[in-house]
Amino acid sequence: MGSIVTFYSYKGGVGRTMALANIAILLARRGLRVLMVDWDLEAPGLHQYFLESKVEASNRGGLLELLADIRSADKIKSIWREYSSTVTVERNTILTLLTAGRFDSEYEKRVLEFDWHEFFLKRNGGEALEALRSLWIEQFDVTLIDSRTGITDSGGVCTVQMPDILVLIFSANRQSLDGTKQVARRAQIARQALAYDRTRLLIFPLPSRFDSRTEFRESQHWLKTFANELEEFYCDWLPKDVMVPKVLERTKLPYVAYFSFGEKLPVVTEGTTDPESLGFAYQNAATLIATDFKNPAQILTSSSRPLIGDSDDKQSFDVVEVEKRLADALLAMLFLRKPSYALLAAPSHKIDLPKLIESHDNDLVRLIEQPPRIRDSGFDLRTGGRAELFSRGKARRASSSSKLLELWRDGYLIFVANGEEFLCRDVLSAQRVHPFPLMINSLILAESALLFCELGKQVYSEAIPHPRTIQYGLRINNLIHDSMHPILVPEEVGVEWPEERSYKAEEGAGSFSVTVDFEEEPAVAAWRLVAELYVWFGIEHDKIPYTIRGDGPPKIDKKKIASLRRQ
Repeated sequence: MGSIVTFYSYKGGVGRTMALANIAILLARRGLRVLMVDWDLEAPGLHQYFLESKVEASNRGGLLELLADIRSADKIKSIWREYSSTVTVERNTILTLLTAGRFDSEYEKRVLEFDWHEFFLKRNGGEALEALRSLWIEQFDVTLIDSRTGITDSGGVCTVQMPDILVLIFSANRQSLDGTKQVARRAQIARQALAYDRTRLLIFPLPSRFDSRTEFRESQHWLKTFANELEEFYCDWLPKDVMVPKVLERTKLPYVAYFSFGEKLPVVTEGTTDPESLGFAYQNAATLIATDFKNPAQILTSSSRPLIGDSDDKQSFDVVEVEKRLADALLAMLFLRKPSYALLAAPSHKIDLPKLIESHDNDLVRLIEQPPRIRDSGFDLRTGGRAELFSRGKARRASSSSKLLELWRDGYLIFVANGEEFLCRDVLSAQRVHPFPLMINSLILAESALLFCELGKQVYSEAIPHPRTIQYGLRINNLIHDSMHPILVPEEVGVEWPEERSYKAEEGAGSFSVTVDFEEEPAVAAWRLVAELYVWFGIEHDKIPYTIRGDGPPKIDKKKIASLRRQ
């Protein structure tokens, strides 16, 4: 069963439509079936965000024409798809769009002449919309509705009858905040009087155009105001041990001057890893929506999507299955209760690696036994053992006393390592009377992520067919040491790591992931994955070591790592 989410703003100019478009892309990237509906008939604009995307447009118009053509609820199922369009973003992210209508010279006239009173009383519009709602829930995982601002007939439909979740987008001024609260309370009351069975309307406040960089004190005042005045709307989904200000801090949409011009998609052009970016905030909002607000604490403990993503019939990976395979690998190495480090990869679509079950002489098996490496000794992905078939011939696994590398025929690639030996260094504890927290080795982190992405690129080049995208995951477990949380120093490894410049993690375990195109350079993919962990520690992107920064995207400095390893 899908859910319907309405994006509503009492005042215009707060970035409502932009938020919907970007969050829709993030949800579709997870493999969810996403429908976008532009219900702002008087001022449509959702379609403008996809002018540079591939669009297979309907020749019958959009929502306005659909509503005008509805004569009975029974016929909706057979006709509504004829009014929708298909949008493809980033070559393989597919969404469905129901535009506001056909934007010809008569569009404005048709909007003004549309009679909502007649629609509901004479054409049984309530039943028709209910039938449409049921179809969207059945055919899509998430439907995102862009609602008209203010208090209107169509706005009432969007905020009361249609949604399961109401996203309130507002800015830091009394008009916007007070109007938003008023509409939310009215929607909850009207929901109770609705003639159709509904669960309680879940409300998600989302502050927008929020400038905490240049006006820090003022921004803190408004965050406290939001927390106090909007607390009632969080009670239905936020656990008591999670504070409202923490959620506001992670979900507020920052003001970025560049994105205030035109219709832009920062999740495509800028990514989602920078904590001060719009993409980061959109990602957290998308995570809440994708998980039906069942684990809101997730956005406070991790900056990324779930490790391998949400399952769907278009994807080859399954969350339960990948967790089981990772647990089996950790169990085989007796790492379940020890500090450990894991790297994972999965293709976005079904593939096959038939060579994997052939003899040791084929290229794919040799690749698992001798994966790409930067240096000839010390840390790399090699395990020193032959890649033997296991799990009834579906995978090959090579292991040593401290590392395991396995590849499954369906494309799951898993590497696990002893965290005490490879990920964490307690180099100064021998010189101290008191215990010292585990420290994540920034060189090993960068090197291992790069090696793994290089391995993934070579493995999936042998796949039939080649995957369009790959999801890489990084996981660290059990890093609490003598009741102390792990630390990370954003510097290149030297003789000594200064404790005063270290950053401490809030937890002893973390899960991070990124999705990249198959053609992406491994050094770029590895940097994006490493950046997720740095963000988790609260470290800015410009402090990540072993990084090449230039005209293109940041990437791991392979030559520098190689030169250090030769020293």
